[in-house]
Amino acid sequence: MHFAIGSGVPRRLYRYTGGQTVPTVRGLPMYRTALATIAIAGLLGCGSPTSSDAIAVQFVAVPTLGGSFSLVLNGQTYTSSSLQTAMLSPGSYDVTGTATGTTALGTQLLVGFTGGGTAVARGGVRSGSVVALAGPVASTAGCGIGFFVQNAGPMQFQFRLTVTSDPASAC
Repeated sequence: MHFAIGSGVPRRLYRYTGGQTVPTVRGLPMYRTALATIAIAGLLGCGSPTSSDAIAVQFVAVPTLGGSFSLVLNGQTYTSSSLQTAMLSPGSYDVTGTATGTTALGTQLLVGFTGGGTAVARGGVRSGSVVALAGPVASTAGCGIGFFVQNAGPMQFQFRLTVTSDPASAC
């Protein structure tokens, strides 16, 4: 079921699915559209590893309806929605953080990963390895995850990813 919220123009369409009201873009839930956008944007970047076993893992974290976030990966805190690069050795990593919405509608925090670009394809996050450990998961994809904050309050989240040196199995 689709319905419009708000009296201003432009009006956002929302869809009620599975007990949740989620924003939509052209009939698709916004998190699916945003994850695809993040994946494409991530493929445009490139980086250069600085140590022999470190792999440039690039990612973008975006609160879709505004809001803010703090994400901790390998001891480094990230708060910007721009393309980020983390130098990581192969292995598993737990990512923790907090997302905060700015309205009663809340927000969705979307995180998408890619390798260091095709020029230095040495691996990256293993496709399918991103799994939620805590928090209200809205969606998962092979190379990304989304969390839904149902109101303006803060929400804690945690997920795990695996970094591989195999470019064929990386995002």
